[in-house]
Amino acid sequence: MRLSTLYTAHGEEAAVVTPAGLVPVRAINAHLGCNWPLDLFALITNGLSAKLQDDALTTAAVSGALPPEAVRYAPLYRHPRKIWGIGLNYQDHAADLKAALPTEPASFMKCDNTIIGRATPSSCRRSRSALLPRANSASSSAAPVTASTRPMR
Repeated sequence: MRLSTLYTAHGEEAAVVTPAGLVPVRAINAHLGCNWPLDLFALITNGLSAKLQDDALTTAAVSGALPPEAVRYAPLYRHPRKIWGIGLNYQDHAADLKAALPTEPASFMKCDNTIIGRATPSSCRRSRSALLPRANSASSSAAPVTASTRPMR
């Protein structure tokens, strides 16, 4: 089962990805009289059931589904317990800094306030050079800032 979170008129809400498109959980609940949680994290922590996928397929067949290109994606959920990042662009970054090439990718942690949705504007500074002096600080937010200024794919 594939799940997503979408920005809707009601806020951020979970949706089920089907071959027909995305079916918001709110639409499933309205169509079938279900009481699925509208929040993706709540769906996961309550235990996912194959019935949710079946309910989404039934709702999509009767009420339709949202085309993937017509929705605005939100972060899957906002407050994970931990966020670990693995730097896969370390070769490019080392070249940018004119530094020695690392032998292994860097790992780093992020705070949950760095999570943004796809194509969501970042309120952080875009100047990478302004961030470099802070990059070695343990409390630095340099990695999330530089990562969020690039378009997500």
